[in-house]
Amino acid sequence: MATGREAAADLDAGDTILRDAPVTFGSEPRITASGDFRLFAGLRSDPFFADPVGANNNFQWTGKDFFADKNVFGIVLEVPNSALGPNPQVGVWARVLVPHDGRLVQGDRAGRPGIDNNFNQDDDDKRVWNQQEPSHDREGFLDKFAHVFEHAGYSKDRANTLTESLLPDLLTYDYASAEGFPNGRNLTDDVINMGIAQLSNGAVPHDGLRPHADLHTDFPFLGNPR
Repeated sequence: MATGREAAADLDAGDTILRDAPVTFGSEPRITASGDFRLFAGLRSDPFFADPVGANNNFQWTGKDFFADKNVFGIVLEVPNSALGPNPQVGVWARVLVPHDGRLVQGDRAGRPGIDNNFNQDDDDKRVWNQQEPSHDREGFLDKFAHVFEHAGYSKDRANTLTESLLPDLLTYDYASAEGFPNGRNLTDDVINMGIAQLSNGAVPHDGLRPHADLHTDFPFLGNPR
């Protein structure tokens, strides 16, 4: 856990909270704990629900949840609110580091769901987007994102307002509130339909899908692998 200036330092900065955590390949989750921190990594039922086949066919929904029978290798980290700092309003983003020329470099990243896929259609844009930090998002992507909203029928002013609410691409979270998305993201939040409704200016109907019924109420929350 890195705080203050260490949070912007290299990968070895900060204190080790959890070490030598086992990976789960079976149904019974293997959980590592240290104080108020808990970590799970391993195979679980994929909680994501969406109809990408219908979305790719001009939003002609199939009525089938592509992920209903899928498993995923997931990482679940439980962190006490106190570790997030005194301000309950925080921004969260995740990145994937890949080896390149003997070092780890950022190859992918995400904050809010679906931002890269829905707004960056050009390969060069995707490359730049995924290799930079969110603090640089407004420098090269404000006008491009606004154009996507204008194409959906929004006025120029409204498109700019919506774009400014999305950039930088952080999943905002107020730990003093129990509300779901866009305040954090619950596993049951219908983020795909909410995003499509905003992106299409309400022109696309709901896909009819619902959250998966195999979620658990206790850590690590994801359903047993299928």
